[in-house]
Amino acid sequence: FTPLEREQLLMDFADFLAACRGNAWSTVRGKLSAIRHFHVKEGLGDITKGNPRLEQKLKGLKKMRPPKHKKRGVTRAMLLHLYATLDVEHDQDDAVFWAGITLAFHFMARSAEWTAKGANGSFLLDKVVLIRNVTFFKDGHPTLDFANADEVRVVFGKTKQGGGELRCTYAAGNELCAVKALARVAVIHAGRDDRLPFFTWPLGSSRAGDGVRYHDVLKALKASAEALNESPQDYGTHSLRRGGATQYLACGTPLEFVRMQGRWKSDCVRKYIELVDTELRPFVKRAATGFRLSHVIEAIDNPQLLRAGLAADTWTTTAQALRRNALHGQTVAVTAPLLHRGASAPFGAGATRRF
Repeated sequence: FTPLEREQLLMDFADFLAACRGNAWSTVRGKLSAIRHFHVKEGLGDITKGNPRLEQKLKGLKKMRPPKHKKRGVTRAMLLHLYATLDVEHDQDDAVFWAGITLAFHFMARSAEWTAKGANGSFLLDKVVLIRNVTFFKDGHPTLDFANADEVRVVFGKTKQGGGELRCTYAAGNELCAVKALARVAVIHAGRDDRLPFFTWPLGSSRAGDGVRYHDVLKALKASAEALNESPQDYGTHSLRRGGATQYLACGTPLEFVRMQGRWKSDCVRKYIELVDTELRPFVKRAATGFRLSHVIEAIDNPQLLRAGLAADTWTTTAQALRRNALHGQTVAVTAPLLHRGASAPFGAGATRRF
């Protein structure tokens, strides 16, 4: 094909997706990216590059059919309401279901990593977390005493080069504690094949599907939203990932920590952050009245004051405290330069943010 013929084929394909299949701009762009990936893989170069007419068409499509409204993040109140509808201590199916919810929230997991999204309620085995991917620790050492564990580590993306990405979370001592929830499931699955998905239904379960189904999670989240007078249409399974990121940032966790925990490769995590009106209200008043944080300004201009606020030995303790804050719904004011010795401030030098 000549360059013009190739561009026309791509334009016709985009027209077919938008006009015949009703796809939005983001879907069309994704399909074209798949074509690009295939050609690059085969050594044929990027055939989507240098096509001004195609780019113009995509811009027009974006205006005509903009991306769909993104789902909102779940709130702590929604999670507590959902917990109250379950019997995790006596119903093993409920225990597995709740463990999946806590993993998605604290690890900001994608739905395919813990729910059964395949045909007939099956798991996508190349993406889902397996029993062997979840390990428990006590005082920094591996333990099989799951009930007394104070840390859990999970490997995600195990098919990636290098064996996957390891993430952890710590015990919190309340309903939203992921360590306790996952430990219940580890006890339930004791002795089973460790190649099974971790959120497989227990032996003898009468639940549909192989394990926690995407559809069931979606239904439960929408029910919780409706019970709290929220619009069910604003929530989906991805709301757990977004809600986890928002809540951790709200309690003062550095943006870089959240990005790493959720395994975002870029700063697109910023799109997941939601400012709740009650968190913003006091700052509107401060801005309108000319309120100034003089001690912060002094610290910026005085290196000695800045160094006095840095204590590397307390960083680990601080990180654990931030996790506890997230679980209890607490918010804190964070002065970016005082976050970590030598670390770049995630919001710019001298920024003071309340999440």
